[in-house]
Amino acid sequence: MRQEQQSLAAGGGRIISYDEAVARRERRRAAASQATDDLKKFQHSGEADDYRHRMTMNVAGLAVVTVLIVAAIWIADSLAEMRKSHDCALGGRACAKVAVPPIQRW
Repeated sequence: MRQEQQSLAAGGGRIISYDEAVARRERRRAAASQATDDLKKFQHSGEADDYRHRMTMNVAGLAVVTVLIVAAIWIADSLAEMRKSHDCALGGRACAKVAVPPIQRW
């Protein structure tokens, strides 16, 4: 039997005793049980939901996210505009903005 274990170990195989397998299974069960016990504090308590408050908070969250997105787009646009003007100035060109009225085609 020792020779069989050595040959399996040389080939990458491994023999696990039954007791070791049972101990591993018990450790996994204990860890899973502990995890489910930790999640029990987040279960629904059975009391009625305050739908209006929840929807108000959802709308407030949506408003905050919208403001953040608009601010990020504005900042990115400002940085791009600033980069263009700096590139133009560093290139030694006259970089004044010229307001051109739209062309009347009719």
